[in-house]
Amino acid sequence: CQANYKQKCNGEGIFISNSTNDKETHDKRNNSHAYDDAFKTLRTDCPELLIPVINDIFHTNYSKGESLISLANEFFMSGHSKNSSLIITDSYIQIDRKKYHIECQSTTDGTMIIRMFEYDSQIAIDSAEIDGNLLTVKFPNSAVLYLCSNSTTPDIMQVQIETPGGSISYDVHVIKINNYTIDDIFDKELYFYIPFYIFTFEPSFGIIEKDKERLKQLKDQYDEIVHRLEKACKDGKITEKCQKEGPIEDGKIPCDLRRCQQTKFA
Repeated sequence: CQANYKQKCNGEGIFISNSTNDKETHDKRNNSHAYDDAFKTLRTDCPELLIPVINDIFHTNYSKGESLISLANEFFMSGHSKNSSLIITDSYIQIDRKKYHIECQSTTDGTMIIRMFEYDSQIAIDSAEIDGNLLTVKFPNSAVLYLCSNSTTPDIMQVQIETPGGSISYDVHVIKINNYTIDDIFDKELYFYIPFYIFTFEPSFGIIEKDKERLKQLKDQYDEIVHRLEKACKDGKITEKCQKEGPIEDGKIPCDLRRCQQTKFA
């Protein structure tokens, strides 16, 4: 959020823009999925941070040392050519023989539940088991992480499938970043959410940008995050590598949290 720039959140993600239309278009195209990059970086470099997230979403009780397996997250849609049917999920993992699928979404749109069913179905087909004439497909435990949410964002989504043998349904859990405070994140050790905490301020970006006091308050909050992350690192709750995956720097995520103390918000 540096001077003359405004951080925006839309259905495609975050981008940085100024008053030049060409520059805005270019930056939107190049940075529209910055939050996806942050999510995938954390998933790849610090997969252990997903365990508290899984516990929080699905009310499980996995220990920190639980074995977590990152499963292949690229699938070719059945019945289509490989050139046009590749789908990539944000996160597909396995803990103790249970599989979990989590997508990161910037804002609410009417197609998310359709896409979740599409992804879940492909995951189920990919891991299907055939025993004679019996085909068994197992759907993963699914959730969507919404970075920006409002009154129209559902608390939970549901897929209901009508079959000749009867109806079956399953829930797609919904997580809203703006429901979490800094205390919530640190008390539950949900460090995975820290790079996305900036989205809780999205509705007020325009006001904050013009108000030096509110800019200072925003910086102070991130100074507190840095301090608490450093303490968590010293206490052995996170590793040095995970400590470096941070919220924002020059409008981009992730970054080294220790450098965020010098980040200029105006």
